[in-house]
Amino acid sequence: MSVEQKANRLIDEKSPYLKMHAENPVNWYPWGEEAFARAKKEDIPIFLSIGYATCHWCHVMEKESFSDAEVAALLDSHFVAVKVDREEHPDIDALYMTYAQALSHNAGWPLTIILTPERKPFFATSYVPKYSKFGKKGLMDLLPEITLSWKRSRETVMDSSERLHDAIEQLMTEGEKGTLDEELVHGAYRALKSTYDPMYGGFGHALKFPMPHTLIFLLRYWYRYGEEDALFMAEKTLDTMFFGGIHDHVGGGFHRYSTDREWLVPHFEKMLYDQALLLLAYSDAWQATKRPLFRAACEDIAGYLLRELLSEEGGFYSAEDADSEGEEGKYYLWTEAEFNHVLKEDTTYAKRLFNIRPDGNYLDDTTKMYTGKNILFRTHPDILRASDTHVSEENVRYIAARLESVRNKRTPPLVDTKILTDWNGLAIAALARAGAVMDRSGWIADAETAYHFVSTTCVTPDGRLLHRYCDDEAAIPGMLEDYAFLLWGVLELYEATFQARYLEQACTLADTALAHFTGEGGSLYQTADDEEVIIRQRHAYDGALPSGTSVLASCLLRLYRMTGTQAYETAATEAMEWYAGGMHTSPTGFTHLLTALLYAVSPTLDAVIVPGTTKDPKIIRALAEDYHPDMTKIMLDREGILQRIAPHTTAMTPGTETKTAVHLCRAGTCLVPLTSAEELRDALKTKK
Repeated sequence: MSVEQKANRLIDEKSPYLKMHAENPVNWYPWGEEAFARAKKEDIPIFLSIGYATCHWCHVMEKESFSDAEVAALLDSHFVAVKVDREEHPDIDALYMTYAQALSHNAGWPLTIILTPERKPFFATSYVPKYSKFGKKGLMDLLPEITLSWKRSRETVMDSSERLHDAIEQLMTEGEKGTLDEELVHGAYRALKSTYDPMYGGFGHALKFPMPHTLIFLLRYWYRYGEEDALFMAEKTLDTMFFGGIHDHVGGGFHRYSTDREWLVPHFEKMLYDQALLLLAYSDAWQATKRPLFRAACEDIAGYLLRELLSEEGGFYSAEDADSEGEEGKYYLWTEAEFNHVLKEDTTYAKRLFNIRPDGNYLDDTTKMYTGKNILFRTHPDILRASDTHVSEENVRYIAARLESVRNKRTPPLVDTKILTDWNGLAIAALARAGAVMDRSGWIADAETAYHFVSTTCVTPDGRLLHRYCDDEAAIPGMLEDYAFLLWGVLELYEATFQARYLEQACTLADTALAHFTGEGGSLYQTADDEEVIIRQRHAYDGALPSGTSVLASCLLRLYRMTGTQAYETAATEAMEWYAGGMHTSPTGFTHLLTALLYAVSPTLDAVIVPGTTKDPKIIRALAEDYHPDMTKIMLDREGILQRIAPHTTAMTPGTETKTAVHLCRAGTCLVPLTSAEELRDALKTKK
């Protein structure tokens, strides 16, 4: 049968995930009016399946069920089957994940939801096998049962879906402002300390996600209050992750999460947002401690980003799959024989370094027996030095490079080539900040290239953002996260380059976001005011990624300090007030929002740079090299852009002499202008 005959409607989609299902026998529809109209016309439910291209269990369900003629016959006879890429439509995913969590304890991806023709759910679960097994119903039993309920118990089904919809709508749209105070920050620290794993770092037990924004919060808490345990928790977690199997020691970058407490056995997919947020966290940690390990981690992550996820256009791809050749982790695993063959004379030391065992250290999911394959995780240098006096990071890199040359000949995992505005915003922010902190101008240049691509390609003619670019098409209206994360990126670019146009563009982004996403009382919605949605969602929970509300609030506070525009501070404060109750009752779910609050309540530290005839690189370096998370930096430009958007600088003018001067103000008190890097370093050491 030809491709044309086999292909369903997904063949015309751009998403790599949707295209994976384009030749299924299931008559898939993309999310849209055509599917909804058919469901209403035929009075049948919608079978909604939400996943993403690098999801292992999404692949399993596709091969096991959606490629199967029997399952396709059941779906096509009694349902309208709709496929959604959660990364293309995070708003749809977030909404139906909320429904799923209310309906079922089994909420994850692939997310399986049955909807009424009005798109209101009445059944939800995650992965479903074809046949029932181990007490879990399979599609061959489940679909006929749902069909029977729809035909015989319609009134009950509709009533339960309406009641659930009303409850979720109330949850997502109603709320009450609370009082913001410093005690919320202290409460979050105490909560994190109570769940901290002192043996392996991180919080709780398995599964363990990196949660870099939580580590950033701890570093800032340590800086503000001098609490050494906060620094220890952040350092220990970053250390253990770096040495663990969650880190790809051969090719660089980090896997999505650890399935165990020790960070040893990863879920192998690699996400752009994890690399970006971890680069920010390791960069902050290096600034704060100057430990070589943290600098090495930054080099590792940035190298992976620029080598494996950078597109020809200059933007960053979304993710790399966990699977290759149909097997999870196959690309990353090693047998002892392979190690011996590749490393030869270095194999004894390398096997101790990377914990290679003859029977393997990787268990089969089904049998729970060792497979003969090994996940690489590093023995801590302090342990190795007891028997290997020659251990060094240079040796580690040499061994990793030899392994990589062989691994590169394997079939690599699929790369999801979607370029997402929000995740690119995070990558831009990370590369710009790390580049400034570590004096890596190339990283800053790569961040600028990515920003130029996104800000000129993922936009509408009237300047609004689009969420996704793929296969020469930019589409899907931008959501709050797109504006917030890209705003974060352009603010970091401004402080890395001091090109005034970036600060000007940051103000435009912020103004557009506030105009289209602000709701009653200053709350922020995920979708714009001119988008048609079932429920206009509002949330600030910081999960694997920080929320759009958290990031926008943080950026608005920075913009207020940079420009003096009171409206930015007011908007940030009002947005945060909606979640004061949540920050009090569940503080660990709001760590990035609490980082914004910590910034707001900390004494201000502001630097206005007045350049001479040239920018003094030593002055710029002195401002960037050490950890001052409360500091904002702006520089006068000869075109007068900064003076226009930051009126408090109008009395200052760039000098006609060579010397650059820095006006440093702490907690509202300004020092005499400083004209040397040494003076500036001395002044910054004084912390109140």
